[in-house]
Amino acid sequence: GGYIGIHTGLLLATANESELAGVLAHEISHVTQRHISRAVFANQNASTLSMAALLGAILVGVATGANPELIQGAISATQGMAIEQQIGFTRSNEYEADRVGIGVLADAGFNPMGMTNFFETMGRQTGSLDSNKAPEFLLTHPVSADRMAESRARARQLPAVDVIDSNGYELARARIRLLTSSRPEIALEQFRQMQESRINSDSLEIDYGISIANAQLGNDKQAERQLAILLASNEEVIQIHSALAVTQANLGNMDQALETFEHAMKLFPRNIPLTVRYCEI
Repeated sequence: GGYIGIHTGLLLATANESELAGVLAHEISHVTQRHISRAVFANQNASTLSMAALLGAILVGVATGANPELIQGAISATQGMAIEQQIGFTRSNEYEADRVGIGVLADAGFNPMGMTNFFETMGRQTGSLDSNKAPEFLLTHPVSADRMAESRARARQLPAVDVIDSNGYELARARIRLLTSSRPEIALEQFRQMQESRINSDSLEIDYGISIANAQLGNDKQAERQLAILLASNEEVIQIHSALAVTQANLGNMDQALETFEHAMKLFPRNIPLTVRYCEI
């Protein structure tokens, strides 16, 4: 139906928006290249041939009175050939999705190296994690050195692009860090560590994350000050308007909260999440 779901773990695993877009471009390419329907067709043909070979091995064994172990060996060989054909088909699909996806990524205005860089992240994780503990996405998308080298060479043929992450990407990462933390104080400490480790500590993801973590901890006065400062330089960001209004309401300043919402509604009159929050207040 044209809907794409992004798991929170994938969003946090990517280092920038181009890497996330690279994963989406790869998966979209699987669809545009009809890999699913082609795989179904290929598996049907392979199943027919495998079944014929399997029956043939059994009939020959029975007719000649062959050793049962030889018959079993022939059956195993037939099954192994079928599995190898399926693996080869899957690998060719992955390479094709890489090639097509890099072009899709570049055409969409993202850094074509984003896909390759995330491949390297996947390679490091699968190399250091036990296969039973690795995320399912990494197990179903094995990354080889040849695959990384080929995608990097292809990406280098395209013009380099300097991409700035969108506000939506940064804010989503901040909120997910808070929602997936066992306690809000842990998320707050993570944001503070990120702030200290950055050469340039000005980051919407970090500042917004600290603000909403403080609000979650009940430090509404501090959160209100932080969100007001953020809003002064990011008036186009709907989430900051909403977070500030909710924080003002939590402090009992309903007139201020309604004023903040009404100002936001004038700027973004058709935004559904903002309208819902406004109605809740």
